[in-house]
Amino acid sequence: VLEALAMGNYVLCSDRCGASELITQPWQGSVFSNSNDNFFEKLESDFLTEKYVMKRNKFVQQYTWNNVIDRYENVLLNN
Repeated sequence: VLEALAMGNYVLCSDRCGASELITQPWQGSVFSNSNDNFFEKLESDFLTEKYVMKRNKFVQQYTWNNVIDRYENVLLNN
């Protein structure tokens, strides 16, 4: 789940999974009830809406290797 979120993927996670706590925003994914058959309902709700696709892409762009390296260099050189 953590790796999928880091890659900007929409995550569907059961409420029985501890990692479901990582899904805090609707654009990150959905948590479905393991005791209820709402898996496909959750999948269709936000998965491909343009608004959430854009948010996921913007989030992922913050953590490209170039951006991470720039941040580390900035911290190391300015301290």
